[in-house]
Amino acid sequence: CEALKLQEGGELQKPKGVFVIPVSKEAKGIAVTYALEIVKILRALGGRCSMDLMQRGIGKNLDYASKKGFRFALIVGEKEAGERKVTLRDVESGTEKLMRLEEALSHL
Repeated sequence: CEALKLQEGGELQKPKGVFVIPVSKEAKGIAVTYALEIVKILRALGGRCSMDLMQRGIGKNLDYASKKGFRFALIVGEKEAGERKVTLRDVESGTEKLMRLEEALSHL
C-alpha cells in the first residue's frame, strides 16, 4: 500500500498511539469506511491505534484520546475521505493540521 511509510533506511516505522475519529452522520458512511482503512494501515505498521465506534462528538473523542494516552488523533470527515486527507491533531499540544494521509503517517 502506498500509504505505508518508510524510514530513510527503508524499514517500516512503528507509529505512536493514534486515535482515529470519523465524523459522519451515518454509521456506515464514507468517513467511517476511510477511518477503518486508516486503522488497518496503522495496525499493519504495528502501531497502537483505536477508532471511535460510538459516534461521539469531536470534543468528547479528543478528551477520551487524551485520557487513554493516545499521542495523536486523526480526524476524518466525508470531505477528507474524498480527498484522501486527514486532520492530524497532536493530543498533547492541541495543534492540528489538515494534510494528505501519507504526509500524516510520516508525522506519527
